[in-house]
Amino acid sequence: MPSSRIEFHMITIPTVGRGGQMSPFASRSGNPPRGLPTQHSVPSMFATAAARRSTGAAARIWRSISTSTHRLTPDAGGEPARLRGVQEFLDFRRAHPEQCAVVVGALDEWPMLGPDWGPERLRDEHGDVEVPLEVSTGGADYRDAYREDAPRSRSRTFQADHLVRLGDFIDAFVLGGRDVPPGVNAYLAQHDLLARIPELSDACSPTPPHVGDGDDAQRERTMRRCWLGPRGTQTPLHRDPYHNVLAQAWGTKRVVCFPPSDENKMYPFTANGFLRNTSTIEDVDDADESKFPLFSKAGRVTTTLNPGECLFMPAGTWHEVRATSASLSVSYWWGRRGTGPAGA
Repeated sequence: MPSSRIEFHMITIPTVGRGGQMSPFASRSGNPPRGLPTQHSVPSMFATAAARRSTGAAARIWRSISTSTHRLTPDAGGEPARLRGVQEFLDFRRAHPEQCAVVVGALDEWPMLGPDWGPERLRDEHGDVEVPLEVSTGGADYRDAYREDAPRSRSRTFQADHLVRLGDFIDAFVLGGRDVPPGVNAYLAQHDLLARIPELSDACSPTPPHVGDGDDAQRERTMRRCWLGPRGTQTPLHRDPYHNVLAQAWGTKRVVCFPPSDENKMYPFTANGFLRNTSTIEDVDDADESKFPLFSKAGRVTTTLNPGECLFMPAGTWHEVRATSASLSVSYWWGRRGTGPAGA
């Protein structure tokens, strides 16, 4: 296709030409659009890293930078259990069917965690792949596209499926090698990037053995999606109908979770069907007690997910996710609430 450029609220990103602009309510994946960042903040040293080629040394340098954590606020609540091995995971599932857990060691065989993979290699070898971004200004997220009570503002906007070259996105937002206006951010969210790039799929293999609750047939049917973006990207407090394993490949994410049984304390949207799985609480660290009096009584657990770790969340778990560095994650979804290993 011929190359073109699309102007989006002060930021110009090279994109592949297409007829017309997709509605911000659309989602190529068939799922509702996910959350977008609250701010754009990339360490200046990423600009230097962007100039390097995808050598093993460069990948190691980038990984050491990107995995440094940034604590957003003091966390309330406990931490999820840490498990190793499929049997320990299944025993935990049976004993605690509503609880989250961090699984370690499940990604040890992933080439993605080795010294030769980093964002530069993804940019250099697969930069021409066209990907749909979620683009926001002024701290907007997918709630702004659906909620009817949100005031319309030219400074706070959200757009889904903004098509760009993967290499341009990585340069501008992940590596920070291009100037981006303040308040503008982009996220490759909930996209089946592994199906688009077989080499990347091979690098994120094998599928963690506890996915599908240890059942090989169920694991083969699992839905798999990628999340790639800079520090500051955020998915607001919401729940998914499926069991979820979030596998962290690069960088770090802070995840705050609440059990499915605490739904009455989550204050979901009620008038808009698209947002009934999403909370009206804007910030889990600073919820207005006068508006959300039950929220502080919910069973909160918080973890920082590091490269090579997986977070299991049972179906219906309410969770907010924030990238504390540039980050690549893979989600695995299967089953529904009430399904699990025998006895769960």
